[in-house]
Amino acid sequence: MKYLLFAIPFLIVGPLELGATQSLSHNGVSKHRRAIERENRKEPRKESSELDTEVKGSIEAKASYYYPTDKTFRKIYKDGALFGLEGSILAYKDLYAYTSITFLPSKGHSIGKKYKTDLLLIPIDIGLKYFIPFCTPNFPFYIGAGMVPTYLTVTDDSPFVVRRRSKWGIGGSFKCGTMFTWPSGLLLDIFLNYYLIKMDFSNTDRTLGRTADASGLSIGGGLGFAF
Repeated sequence: MKYLLFAIPFLIVGPLELGATQSLSHNGVSKHRRAIERENRKEPRKESSELDTEVKGSIEAKASYYYPTDKTFRKIYKDGALFGLEGSILAYKDLYAYTSITFLPSKGHSIGKKYKTDLLLIPIDIGLKYFIPFCTPNFPFYIGAGMVPTYLTVTDDSPFVVRRRSKWGIGGSFKCGTMFTWPSGLLLDIFLNYYLIKMDFSNTDRTLGRTADASGLSIGGGLGFAF
């Protein structure tokens, strides 16, 4: 009987210690499992090099200095400024389709400086521009080319020619530049364009009877928004 009384404490304490040990072990496993679950629920970290703000398109207002390449054109009209708008949209990877319309108003005098003449040139440029992928993101360089339906109207004070002549024609364009964009969507475009524009007035004015060459170089910038 006394041995039985002596063993009772051990019979009571033993299961309590075992239960406590199992409870601690279970709690440790549960904490470890919860930690793993928390890690799994976390969103994967994005690498800093990942392009999160890919430009799908843009719209901008542009202004540039226009230098006519034809000597006769420069003798009659002054070099001037082109003003206009351009919109671009992503076509495939680094290739963008663009459309622009620009205006070149210019004043001059007929050869001999006798009579005033006014000119309005409206090139509508439709083409593709390609952003070169090996350029750094901070300096995205692009090249492009397009066809240029062009409207030209000339108003002369000379009594020897038709006072007002207007004509549509088709030309071409080649361009290059670099475009900077900010996280806010603001963009800055710096470009150099060449327009190949020749208009045949032989059917509208027998006195003129030749092709008007309005080709030229333009260098300038644009300010707008990317989206």
